[in-house]
Amino acid sequence: MKRIAVMLLLLVFLGGCFSSKWSHPNIADPREEDEVFEEHSAQCLKEVNETFADNPENEAMRQDVYERCLKSLGWEKDVY
Repeated sequence: MKRIAVMLLLLVFLGGCFSSKWSHPNIADPREEDEVFEEHSAQCLKEVNETFADNPENEAMRQDVYERCLKSLGWEKDVY
């Protein structure tokens, strides 16, 4: 049951993560940018899950770690 709750939280988290557009200033090709973003996003989600393995409910902190991870890999969050 706990796994189901964690998976639901992860889905909500993913929904929040992908509501923003991210871009990488060093990647010009949109297809390549999408592919690299998927790889980096998965890497950052893994980091988030490892960091918060004991406390999966803290959504704000999870989002912060995810965004800091992407930024450390060169991604910029587009502001609309």
